[in-house]
Amino acid sequence: MSEDVLLSDSESFHSGVSEKDFKESFKLHYLVWCNDYDDVSKYIRSPSFDMFEFERVDQRGRTPLHIAISFGHFEIARLLLASGKCDTFLVNF
Repeated sequence: MSEDVLLSDSESFHSGVSEKDFKESFKLHYLVWCNDYDDVSKYIRSPSFDMFEFERVDQRGRTPLHIAISFGHFEIARLLLASGKCDTFLVNF
């Protein structure tokens, strides 16, 4: 991967934010973006997981669910929805 987390060939999660910083600051977002079902599943069940992360928005105003749907990671979207903790009425600005 490049220094910035890539969304497409020309976009990054947030200009000036390295992949490492994004991964540390938005771990659930990062795992969802990577389409890593097993790691998402383990992470949301881990004792260190903060339920707030389901609704946390990144620099572009996206929740992990927004990212999962946007990239077609539907199995992860189902996993997030099955948790019962995602606000399906939250608007992405």
